[in-house]
Amino acid sequence: MPLFLPYFWILPSQKSCDITIYITGNILHTDILVPVETSVFDWHQFIDLSEVGRQTSGNYRYLAMGWGDRQVYLESPTFADLQLTTALKALFIPTPSVLRVQVYQTLPVLQDLQPLISVRIIT
Repeated sequence: MPLFLPYFWILPSQKSCDITIYITGNILHTDILVPVETSVFDWHQFIDLSEVGRQTSGNYRYLAMGWGDRQVYLESPTFADLQLTTALKALFIPTPSVLRVQVYQTLPVLQDLQPLISVRIIT
């Protein structure tokens, strides 16, 4: 069976890990928020955060990622904006998707989002 698994899954971890991630969203969208930099992983190696963020200071501590139907993300920021045809296409027809990436200097507290759920990952 190990032959069918990616190689890194069967190797022991080289570093211990203690990271808290957060999950939030609204009725349409779910986001996973991860720390930009930890003792184990640094997103700066993969993404130029200055290109993603809006603040010029660039002192971003959290990276939020959400994935879904392109038309829903672009045309339905709130549930009130969602059209039945858009929802049905997203659910039942293969349509283009997008990865939404946003950065934050602090954990976001947004009105239309559910409270943050924290998940602690320890290895």
